[in-house]
Amino acid sequence: MKTRKISVIITLLSLVALLSTACVAPMAAPAADMGGADQPVELSMWYFNWPPGYEYQAERVRIYMDEHPNVTIDFDHSIPPVGEGGFEDKVTSSLATGTAPDIFAVINPQAIKLINKGQLAPIDDEALAGLGFDSVEELKASRLPGAFDSWSAMDGTPYGYHWELSWLVLYCNDEHFRQAGVDPDAVTLETWDDLISVGKQVIEGNPDFYLDDAGNFQRNFIKLPMYFDDTWSMQVLTTFLAQTGGSVLNAERTEATINEPAGVEAVEWMMRVSRELGDPNIGPVIPGEVHAAFGSGEMTCDLAGPWMYEAFLVATESPVLDSGYHAYGMPSIESGKPGNVFWGWAWVVNAASPNKKAAWEFLRFLEADPQGQATASGIWQPLPDIEKGWGAGRVPYADLVAAAADGGQAIFVTGHYAEIARILRGKIEAMAFEGADVQASLDEAAEEIDPVLDGE
Repeated sequence: MKTRKISVIITLLSLVALLSTACVAPMAAPAADMGGADQPVELSMWYFNWPPGYEYQAERVRIYMDEHPNVTIDFDHSIPPVGEGGFEDKVTSSLATGTAPDIFAVINPQAIKLINKGQLAPIDDEALAGLGFDSVEELKASRLPGAFDSWSAMDGTPYGYHWELSWLVLYCNDEHFRQAGVDPDAVTLETWDDLISVGKQVIEGNPDFYLDDAGNFQRNFIKLPMYFDDTWSMQVLTTFLAQTGGSVLNAERTEATINEPAGVEAVEWMMRVSRELGDPNIGPVIPGEVHAAFGSGEMTCDLAGPWMYEAFLVATESPVLDSGYHAYGMPSIESGKPGNVFWGWAWVVNAASPNKKAAWEFLRFLEADPQGQATASGIWQPLPDIEKGWGAGRVPYADLVAAAADGGQAIFVTGHYAEIARILRGKIEAMAFEGADVQASLDEAAEEIDPVLDGE
């Protein structure tokens, strides 16, 4: 049992890294469209090697082929999630060589580059019909507001059909609160000031857990998952920017605005939470390991996605399940003004595929059971009022988790995302680890970002 738990944890940590840094997915060359509803059709589809996801999808593939005997789907889920030769590398090479499959998935920060290269099929009239929608407006209304922002071209045309969208949620360990004499049921965490105040109370109530003999942090009350991973860093940054009204780039994507007052305020809050409730220089720095610290009971609170319960706490048999926890939603800087981030995956169809119609029709079936998908894999589709479809008690705090999406916005969209995210992450780490000045650091970031944007 212990070996399996370790294996599951390693797989899930790989997934967390993939959710933050990966790109898309496919390979096997698409087969020719034979035409006609009863003619043989062969579809190829790629997904990464994450059992909770691919086991559910494989069962849907089997059912679809049973119901559509003319359709054969070659589903490859053997690709390692991360690392050299992993999911992103194989997708990139297969797209470059024309051997990408009919169907694959793309994470939002990378989608615009593939759209700009013409490698993804747009959701046009044929795609809409296959997915069961009469218009783009109806399609977009079926998902949370803004859910398509990162998977759309500048003219608003969508290119991806969502199977997963995440936003950040604050989770806290009840037992740590109780050990410090704080009743978790009586705690209200609407703002970051609330969290800082309660966090200091908990730390003072149980100093031996958090502090060493010299009074320095040996464990964090919370550590924001914003280090050593570009996209996780941008997820945290976007959440705070959504709450201040700031942005990384201007609306035209031609100039950095991260060093303007709203951007500075957002980052100052990130640094305040990080420094007052812990020490960025102690404890894990990789996002997946930060989440593992919460799951193992070594950290009190954590920012993670809606998948935390089913795909992480349950899958790893976390002790937090026994001691109890609360999902408090997402604190805001100013009470009553929520803000969060959207990131995640959407299924896309290869622009070179001759089987686009059949591919979109299959994707309609694949995503037609959101509750079954969530129960099997912990992956939430970005549906309005998703918490109403779970069934009594299936997912603890489902209403709070869903409500945390309020005010969410997508990570900034640009064909230069990778370069800009790397610049910003480096500045964020210098501010957190070394105490670099926020305004000066963001001024430096803007000076480095603007040349990258030339020709955007």
